[in-house]
Amino acid sequence: MPSSDSDSGPRRAGPAPAALRRVIAARMRRLREAADLSLDEVAQVLRMTTMTVRRIEGAVSKPKLPVIKTLLQHYQAAIAQRPILEQLTDAAIADLLEMVDRATEANWWDTHPVASGWVADLLALESAAEQIREYATLVPVLLRTADYAAALAAGPLRGAPRLLDDLTPDRLAVLARTKGRLWMVIAEAGLRWTVGSPAVMRAQLDHLIELSTRPGVTIQLARSTQDPPPAALAGDHTYYRLRPDVLPDALVFPRGDRGELVDDPRTVTYYTELWDRTVGMAASKTETRALLKASRDDWNRE
Repeated sequence: MPSSDSDSGPRRAGPAPAALRRVIAARMRRLREAADLSLDEVAQVLRMTTMTVRRIEGAVSKPKLPVIKTLLQHYQAAIAQRPILEQLTDAAIADLLEMVDRATEANWWDTHPVASGWVADLLALESAAEQIREYATLVPVLLRTADYAAALAAGPLRGAPRLLDDLTPDRLAVLARTKGRLWMVIAEAGLRWTVGSPAVMRAQLDHLIELSTRPGVTIQLARSTQDPPPAALAGDHTYYRLRPDVLPDALVFPRGDRGELVDDPRTVTYYTELWDRTVGMAASKTETRALLKASRDDWNRE
């Protein structure tokens, strides 16, 4: 795993509060459905507005412990009338309430000026990810040296927001603590474009070579001498393999200063198949290290 000298990020390993809010929202929706209750019925019984219940199930705002506790007690009683279902136990309620307590804490990125909207969604996914898979035409943000990132911002990406570059040290610190694994496929052709200068490219390639030897990091190159990889059809994207029973797997597609988050199971399955075919075509880890060294040597001759 790439390391960072930053002291930012959560000291507690595991999903960030924002990710826990999504987990709570999904579980509350499933429990209401198991209790065979509509949003309006829950709102009427508990003297809440339908919008309040909808916001809880949509992870729109921080969950309030008294409200969640009241809902859980009501769902427990309703589910008990349906013995064919798995019952909502007191222990399960206690676990969920403990999660609610953690979900009210601040996220490490809350005070960062750029970490809102889709960026906040991405950071929440990262905190809950067992593995992050990314296909990239250029060096992925998490693997860039500071000079490479700065050269991109000053050159071909001049004027584009550097939202994720600015957050890289903290993101790496979080991934190190949560033991998230990285699996990156990079287009070999992208490493032949001059970003900054030959010296910047040499340093970036040295960085990739060093990263490729670390546990928890897999780097493969999509060779430029063969057909375009299937993942290239989708453009740059990141796939988050999330921890079991936490959240459904999800994709993020960067779109300039915005990003699109997709967690529809059919879409995720389709892109998983593209990824599997891409990995099968890409150079192996050993072959990739050899290609990276050869590319670095080419830049040494520049």
